[in-house]
Amino acid sequence: MSLFQFSTEPLDPAALRGVLESPAAGAYASFEGWVRDHNEGREVRRLEYEAFEALAIKEGERIVAEALQRFGVERAACVHRVGALEIGELAVWVGVSARHRHEAFLACRYIIDAVKHRVPIWKKEHYLDGDSGWVNCERCAAPIMDTGEAAPGAAPAHHPGHAGGDPHVHGGLGVAGRRRLPAAKPQQSNPAAKRRRRQRLRAEHDRRHWQARKRRREAEQKHARRQEARTRRRTAEARRRRRQLQAARRARRGWVALEGRWVPGRWVALLHAVEEADWHTEEEEDS
Repeated sequence: MSLFQFSTEPLDPAALRGVLESPAAGAYASFEGWVRDHNEGREVRRLEYEAFEALAIKEGERIVAEALQRFGVERAACVHRVGALEIGELAVWVGVSARHRHEAFLACRYIIDAVKHRVPIWKKEHYLDGDSGWVNCERCAAPIMDTGEAAPGAAPAHHPGHAGGDPHVHGGLGVAGRRRLPAAKPQQSNPAAKRRRRQRLRAEHDRRHWQARKRRREAEQKHARRQEARTRRRTAEARRRRRQLQAARRARRGWVALEGRWVPGRWVALLHAVEEADWHTEEEEDS
Protein backbone atom coordinates (compact mmCIF):
# COMPACT_ATOMS: atom_id res chain seq x y z
CA MET A 1 0.00 0.00 0.00
CA SER A 2 1.36 3.44 -0.93
CA LEU A 3 1.63 6.29 1.54
CA PHE A 4 -1.18 8.24 -0.11
CA GLN A 5 -3.79 7.11 -2.61
CA PHE A 6 -7.28 7.77 -3.97
CA SER A 7 -10.20 5.35 -4.08
CA THR A 8 -13.48 5.32 -5.95
CA GLU A 9 -14.84 2.49 -3.78
CA PRO A 10 -16.04 2.66 -0.13
CA LEU A 11 -13.19 2.50 2.40
CA ASP A 12 -12.75 -0.36 4.89
CA PRO A 13 -10.98 0.99 8.02
CA ALA A 14 -10.32 -2.51 9.38
CA ALA A 15 -8.49 -3.59 6.23
CA LEU A 16 -6.55 -0.32 6.08
CA ARG A 17 -5.57 -0.64 9.72
CA GLY A 18 -4.08 -4.09 9.10
CA VAL A 19 -1.52 -2.60 6.73
CA LEU A 20 -0.10 -0.43 9.54
CA GLU A 21 0.46 -3.25 12.05
CA SER A 22 4.07 -3.54 13.21
CA PRO A 23 5.73 -5.50 16.04
CA ALA A 24 7.54 -2.32 17.09
CA ALA A 25 4.34 -0.27 17.37
CA GLY A 26 2.60 0.13 20.71
CA ALA A 27 0.02 2.72 19.68
CA TYR A 28 -2.34 3.36 16.82
CA ALA A 29 -4.24 6.55 15.97
CA SER A 30 -6.58 7.20 13.09
CA PHE A 31 -8.84 9.89 11.69
CA GLU A 32 -12.03 9.30 9.71
CA GLY A 33 -13.77 12.10 7.83
CA TRP A 34 -17.46 11.44 7.14
CA VAL A 35 -19.98 13.14 4.86
CA ARG A 36 -22.37 15.20 6.98
CA ASP A 37 -25.87 16.34 6.03
CA HIS A 38 -25.39 20.10 6.46
CA ASN A 39 -22.92 22.89 5.82
CA GLU A 40 -23.23 26.57 6.74
CA GLY A 41 -26.93 26.29 7.43
CA ARG A 42 -27.83 24.39 4.25
CA GLU A 43 -28.99 20.79 4.09
CA VAL A 44 -26.64 18.65 2.02
CA ARG A 45 -27.87 15.67 -0.03
CA ARG A 46 -24.50 14.29 -1.22
CA LEU A 47 -20.93 15.31 -2.07
CA GLU A 48 -18.71 15.00 -5.09
CA TYR A 49 -14.91 15.03 -4.88
CA GLU A 50 -12.52 15.73 -7.75
CA ALA A 51 -8.71 15.81 -7.66
CA PHE A 52 -5.73 16.53 -9.87
CA GLU A 53 -4.47 13.01 -9.15
CA ALA A 54 -1.04 13.26 -10.80
CA LEU A 55 -0.05 16.17 -8.56
CA ALA A 56 -2.18 15.21 -5.56
CA ILE A 57 -0.59 11.78 -5.11
CA LYS A 58 2.92 13.23 -5.18
CA GLU A 59 2.01 15.92 -2.66
CA GLY A 60 0.13 13.46 -0.43
CA GLU A 61 3.07 11.04 -0.36
CA ARG A 62 5.37 13.95 0.49
CA ILE A 63 3.12 14.90 3.43
CA VAL A 64 3.06 11.37 4.87
CA ALA A 65 6.82 11.05 4.43
CA GLU A 66 7.26 14.34 6.31
CA ALA A 67 5.17 12.99 9.18
CA LEU A 68 7.20 9.77 9.31
CA GLN A 69 10.45 11.71 9.51
CA ARG A 70 9.24 14.50 11.76
CA PHE A 71 7.50 12.46 14.45
CA GLY A 72 9.44 9.20 14.22
CA VAL A 73 6.39 6.96 13.83
CA GLU A 74 6.58 3.42 12.50
CA ARG A 75 4.03 3.52 9.68
CA ALA A 76 1.46 5.95 8.28
CA ALA A 77 -0.96 6.11 5.37
CA CYS A 78 -3.80 8.22 4.00
CA VAL A 79 -6.63 7.31 1.61
CA HIS A 80 -9.07 9.86 0.14
CA ARG A 81 -12.27 9.14 -1.78
CA VAL A 82 -13.06 10.66 -5.19
CA GLY A 83 -16.35 10.68 -7.04
CA ALA A 84 -19.89 10.82 -5.62
CA LEU A 85 -20.42 10.14 -1.89
CA GLU A 86 -23.65 9.79 0.04
CA ILE A 87 -24.37 11.05 3.56
CA GLY A 88 -22.50 9.06 6.21
CA GLU A 89 -19.88 7.63 3.85
CA LEU A 90 -16.21 7.70 4.78
CA ALA A 91 -14.50 10.41 2.71
CA VAL A 92 -10.94 10.36 4.08
CA TRP A 93 -8.97 8.03 6.34
CA VAL A 94 -5.63 8.63 8.05
CA GLY A 95 -3.85 5.97 10.10
CA VAL A 96 -0.60 6.05 12.08
CA SER A 97 1.16 3.36 14.11
CA ALA A 98 3.93 4.41 16.49
CA ARG A 99 5.78 3.29 19.59
CA HIS A 100 3.85 5.72 21.81
CA ARG A 101 0.44 7.38 21.57
CA HIS A 102 1.78 10.94 21.71
CA GLU A 103 3.68 10.66 18.43
CA ALA A 104 0.76 8.81 16.82
CA PHE A 105 -1.70 11.60 17.71
CA LEU A 106 0.63 14.35 16.48
CA ALA A 107 1.44 12.62 13.19
CA CYS A 108 -2.23 11.85 12.49
CA ARG A 109 -3.22 15.48 13.11
CA TYR A 110 -0.34 16.76 10.99
CA ILE A 111 -1.24 14.53 8.01
CA ILE A 112 -4.94 15.42 7.84
CA ASP A 113 -4.29 19.16 8.29
CA ALA A 114 -1.60 19.17 5.62
CA VAL A 115 -3.75 17.16 3.19
CA LYS A 116 -6.65 19.62 3.58
CA HIS A 117 -4.29 22.56 3.11
CA ARG A 118 -1.89 21.39 0.38
CA VAL A 119 -3.41 18.60 -1.73
CA PRO A 120 -5.42 19.77 -4.80
CA ILE A 121 -8.82 18.23 -3.99
CA TRP A 122 -12.12 19.97 -4.77
CA LYS A 123 -15.50 19.34 -3.15
CA LYS A 124 -18.90 19.95 -4.72
CA GLU A 125 -21.97 19.96 -2.50
CA HIS A 126 -25.44 18.97 -3.74
CA TYR A 127 -28.23 20.45 -1.62
CA LEU A 128 -31.75 19.25 -0.94
CA ASP A 129 -33.23 22.28 -2.72
CA GLY A 130 -31.63 21.14 -6.00
CA ASP A 131 -28.81 23.67 -5.96
CA SER A 132 -25.14 22.69 -6.04
CA GLY A 133 -21.77 24.39 -5.95
CA TRP A 134 -18.06 23.98 -5.38
CA VAL A 135 -17.16 25.01 -1.85
CA ASN A 136 -13.99 26.00 -0.10
CA CYS A 137 -13.65 25.22 3.61
CA GLU A 138 -12.00 28.26 5.19
CA ARG A 139 -11.09 26.29 8.30
CA CYS A 140 -9.49 23.52 6.21
CA ALA A 141 -7.65 26.01 3.99
CA ALA A 142 -6.11 27.84 6.98
CA PRO A 143 -2.33 27.58 7.37
CA ILE A 144 -1.10 24.55 9.28
CA MET A 145 -0.22 25.33 12.88
CA ASP A 146 3.19 24.22 14.08
CA THR A 147 2.69 22.15 17.23
CA GLY A 148 6.22 22.79 18.37
CA GLU A 149 6.57 19.05 19.09
CA ALA A 150 9.40 16.86 17.87
CA ALA A 151 10.03 13.15 17.89
CA PRO A 152 11.51 11.67 21.08
CA GLY A 153 15.27 12.07 21.14
CA ALA A 154 15.33 14.90 18.62
CA ALA A 155 16.86 18.22 19.56
CA PRO A 156 14.22 20.87 20.33
CA ALA A 157 14.06 23.62 17.76
CA HIS A 158 14.05 26.96 19.63
CA HIS A 159 13.44 30.33 18.04
CA PRO A 160 14.76 33.77 18.89
CA GLY A 161 12.78 35.47 21.60
CA HIS A 162 11.62 32.27 23.38
CA ALA A 163 12.86 30.69 26.56
CA GLY A 164 14.55 27.31 26.27
CA GLY A 165 11.73 25.01 27.37
CA ASP A 166 8.60 27.16 27.04
CA PRO A 167 5.89 25.62 24.91
CA HIS A 168 4.77 27.97 22.13
CA VAL A 169 2.77 28.00 18.97
CA HIS A 170 3.52 29.73 15.67
CA GLY A 171 0.73 30.53 13.25
CA GLY A 172 2.98 30.93 10.21
CA LEU A 173 4.06 34.48 11.33
CA GLY A 174 7.43 36.08 10.75
CA VAL A 175 9.51 37.97 13.32
CA ALA A 176 7.78 41.29 12.64
CA GLY A 177 4.37 39.64 12.78
CA ARG A 178 5.11 38.06 16.15
CA ARG A 179 6.12 41.49 17.51
CA ARG A 180 2.82 43.00 16.41
CA LEU A 181 0.74 40.03 17.56
CA PRO A 182 0.15 41.13 21.20
CA ALA A 183 -1.08 44.56 20.09
CA ALA A 184 -3.26 43.24 17.29
CA LYS A 185 -6.99 43.62 17.77
CA PRO A 186 -9.26 40.70 17.00
CA GLN A 187 -11.02 41.17 13.70
CA GLN A 188 -14.78 41.28 13.80
CA SER A 189 -16.53 38.82 11.58
CA ASN A 190 -18.41 40.24 8.61
CA PRO A 191 -21.12 37.81 7.41
CA ALA A 192 -21.80 39.78 4.24
CA ALA A 193 -18.13 39.80 3.26
CA LYS A 194 -17.85 36.09 3.96
CA ARG A 195 -20.94 35.42 1.89
CA ARG A 196 -19.57 37.44 -1.03
CA ARG A 197 -16.25 35.65 -0.74
CA ARG A 198 -17.96 32.26 -0.81
CA GLN A 199 -19.95 33.32 -3.86
CA ARG A 200 -16.76 34.42 -5.64
CA LEU A 201 -15.06 31.15 -4.78
CA ARG A 202 -18.04 29.15 -6.01
CA ALA A 203 -18.17 31.15 -9.25
CA GLU A 204 -14.45 30.64 -9.78
CA HIS A 205 -14.70 26.91 -9.09
CA ASP A 206 -17.67 26.60 -11.46
CA ARG A 207 -15.86 28.56 -14.16
CA ARG A 208 -12.77 26.36 -13.94
CA HIS A 209 -14.89 23.23 -13.86
CA TRP A 210 -16.86 24.18 -16.97
CA GLN A 211 -13.69 25.24 -18.78
CA ALA A 212 -12.17 21.84 -18.05
CA ARG A 213 -15.35 20.12 -19.26
CA LYS A 214 -15.31 22.25 -22.43
CA ARG A 215 -11.69 21.32 -23.13
CA ARG A 216 -12.45 17.64 -22.61
CA ARG A 217 -15.50 17.85 -24.89
CA GLU A 218 -13.49 19.60 -27.64
CA ALA A 219 -10.75 16.99 -27.36
CA GLU A 220 -13.31 14.19 -27.61
CA GLN A 221 -14.93 15.78 -30.66
CA LYS A 222 -11.55 16.22 -32.33
CA HIS A 223 -10.70 12.60 -31.64
CA ALA A 224 -14.07 11.49 -33.03
CA ARG A 225 -13.48 13.48 -36.24
CA ARG A 226 -10.08 11.89 -36.67
CA GLN A 227 -11.53 8.45 -36.12
CA GLU A 228 -14.28 9.11 -38.67
CA ALA A 229 -11.79 10.34 -41.29
CA ARG A 230 -9.56 7.32 -40.64
CA THR A 231 -12.56 5.00 -41.05
CA ARG A 232 -13.53 6.64 -44.34
CA ARG A 233 -9.98 6.25 -45.67
CA ARG A 234 -9.85 2.61 -44.64
CA THR A 235 -13.26 1.92 -46.23
CA ALA A 236 -12.23 3.53 -49.53
CA GLU A 237 -8.96 1.58 -49.54
CA ALA A 238 -10.80 -1.67 -48.84
CA ARG A 239 -13.20 -1.02 -51.72
CA ARG A 240 -10.33 -0.24 -54.10
CA ARG A 241 -8.52 -3.42 -53.15
CA ARG A 242 -11.73 -5.44 -53.51
CA ARG A 243 -12.25 -4.09 -57.02
CA GLN A 244 -8.67 -4.93 -57.95
CA LEU A 245 -9.07 -8.50 -56.66
CA GLN A 246 -12.34 -8.92 -58.57
CA ALA A 247 -10.73 -7.65 -61.77
CA ALA A 248 -7.77 -10.03 -61.40
CA ARG A 249 -10.07 -12.95 -60.62
CA ARG A 250 -12.27 -12.26 -63.68
CA ALA A 251 -9.25 -11.81 -65.90
CA ARG A 252 -7.98 -15.23 -64.85
CA ARG A 253 -11.38 -16.70 -65.77
CA GLY A 254 -11.24 -15.17 -69.26
CA TRP A 255 -13.59 -12.26 -68.68
CA VAL A 256 -12.93 -8.89 -70.31
CA ALA A 257 -14.16 -5.35 -69.66
CA LEU A 258 -16.51 -4.14 -72.36
CA GLU A 259 -18.05 -0.66 -72.11
CA GLY A 260 -17.70 -0.57 -68.31
CA ARG A 261 -19.05 -4.10 -67.78
CA TRP A 262 -17.38 -7.46 -67.34
CA VAL A 263 -18.48 -10.11 -69.89
CA PRO A 264 -17.11 -13.58 -70.77
CA GLY A 265 -14.34 -13.51 -73.36
CA ARG A 266 -16.17 -15.97 -75.63
CA TRP A 267 -19.01 -13.46 -75.95
CA VAL A 268 -16.60 -10.84 -77.22
CA ALA A 269 -15.12 -13.30 -79.72
CA LEU A 270 -18.61 -14.21 -80.90
CA LEU A 271 -19.52 -10.54 -81.22
CA HIS A 272 -16.43 -9.85 -83.31
CA ALA A 273 -17.25 -12.85 -85.57
CA VAL A 274 -20.78 -11.59 -86.11
CA GLU A 275 -19.57 -8.10 -86.92
CA GLU A 276 -17.00 -9.49 -89.41
CA ALA A 277 -19.69 -11.63 -91.13
CA ASP A 278 -21.98 -8.59 -91.45
CA TRP A 279 -19.12 -6.63 -92.94
CA HIS A 280 -18.45 -9.29 -95.60
CA THR A 281 -22.15 -9.45 -96.44
CA GLU A 282 -22.26 -5.68 -96.94
CA GLU A 283 -19.23 -5.88 -99.26
CA GLU A 284 -20.83 -8.58 -101.39
CA GLU A 285 -24.06 -6.57 -101.73
CA ASP A 286 -22.09 -3.50 -102.75
CA SER A 287 -20.17 -5.44 -105.39
